[in-house]
Amino acid sequence: MITEAGRKLQEELGYFGEHAASVCSLLHRHAVTYTKIQERWCGEEMNHAKREALEAKEARLEAAIRALVADMPCLTAVRFTGDPRGFCVKVFRTDGNHNTWGGKEEGWGVA
Repeated sequence: MITEAGRKLQEELGYFGEHAASVCSLLHRHAVTYTKIQERWCGEEMNHAKREALEAKEARLEAAIRALVADMPCLTAVRFTGDPRGFCVKVFRTDGNHNTWGGKEEGWGVA
């Protein structure tokens, strides 16, 4: 499903191709979900079973995001952060452009 946020990300990254809007929409959706998980780690008490389930979901999302980034020629890498006060998913562009305070060393914040 193509989203407005995905189209915006596609334009920001300069990624154009046959399925670029779909890929960027999925990347954004996964990044938002990943951020929500980080918020839960910071603000929710969990029993062992809930923690394990959340860890598994987090690992699946990281793998899915890594796979998407690997297939995008405009990106070189991805970094995951655990602090939901900023961008939890940051990608690194081949042209070095960034939208974070840390400059190109911090990458392009997705969500």
